[in-house]
Amino acid sequence: MTEMTTADAWDVEHRAIPLSRVLDGVSLEEFRADLGAYNEPGSFHLDSSDAKTARFWLDRDGGEIPTGPSGIWTNFTEVWSDSDMELRWRAHPETYIVATNSSGAARLGVDGEDLGSEGLVLGPEQLLTDIATPHTRQRSVTIPIVKIIEATQVRIGDTPRSLPRFEPAISPADPTVAAWLNMAQDFVEAWRAGLPQHSPLALGHFEQALVHILLDIQPHSMSALDARHLTAPTSTSLRRALAFCEEHAHEPISVADMAAAAGLGVRQLQRGFQAELGVGPMAHLSRVRLDHAHQDLRAVGQGRATGTVTEIAYRWGFYHLSRFAERYRRTYGCTPSQTLRG
Repeated sequence: MTEMTTADAWDVEHRAIPLSRVLDGVSLEEFRADLGAYNEPGSFHLDSSDAKTARFWLDRDGGEIPTGPSGIWTNFTEVWSDSDMELRWRAHPETYIVATNSSGAARLGVDGEDLGSEGLVLGPEQLLTDIATPHTRQRSVTIPIVKIIEATQVRIGDTPRSLPRFEPAISPADPTVAAWLNMAQDFVEAWRAGLPQHSPLALGHFEQALVHILLDIQPHSMSALDARHLTAPTSTSLRRALAFCEEHAHEPISVADMAAAAGLGVRQLQRGFQAELGVGPMAHLSRVRLDHAHQDLRAVGQGRATGTVTEIAYRWGFYHLSRFAERYRRTYGCTPSQTLRG
């Protein structure tokens, strides 16, 4: 792969560049320059006992880099080296990071607390320490602070008085954590496959799911507040949620968005949908979108519109075409192609 230097990456003024950057066996100085570009001045330290001969590899992917070095985006990063490595840095004030060791050995810490060798969750402006042995492979998921705050605000039903703080220790050996990390990697693969161009609706849900699952599986400072909002919702609140689903089905809305529109907490909304409709909010939204896809296919079949099955499926967030076709057949008794042909 072609190496892209830090200067290349940030040499943009009025455009975004694809986030697919690899450092392939570069020197300590080149590696230091790349990582340093993502940290606050004065907070970053990187060294190695084999500084003159050490080589470093870095793979970062997922989304696009907004113009300028202050842009924050959801991304997945892997780092490894043929040498030992000592790294200390303070997280960007608009970033949460989940970092784990996937192979090799390292000592990880947050704000001076030694967490051992498995993994950590780093909040905004918290201090990371990372002492790794040669050939240790580490991966991390970066999430914008705004995504965490928005999800937390809806879950607790109010504006949080402080930033959510996660318990710092996390274990990739935990099956739920391992599944979440795999999901983050799938998010990257979806970007690489061009899903943003085909179905931004689906990719938006993908990112929202990452955030909400993390809030569910990792204890945090808002967990107790989240648990309070379990009372049953009113019928008026549910009607607002249903109307919101119908009006915004073409957008990448989440359970959190529905809850906000209904004036409920996320768990309240989930309980209400299960009690009244027998399905969760996202399952209901999927039904609404399937019906919209059905209506669009009928319009083409009747000569009132143009389009293909693929275009219509992607329009409504169904990017797995074989699953879409099977579900459509079960619901309407025919295939999407048959409806399209009238």
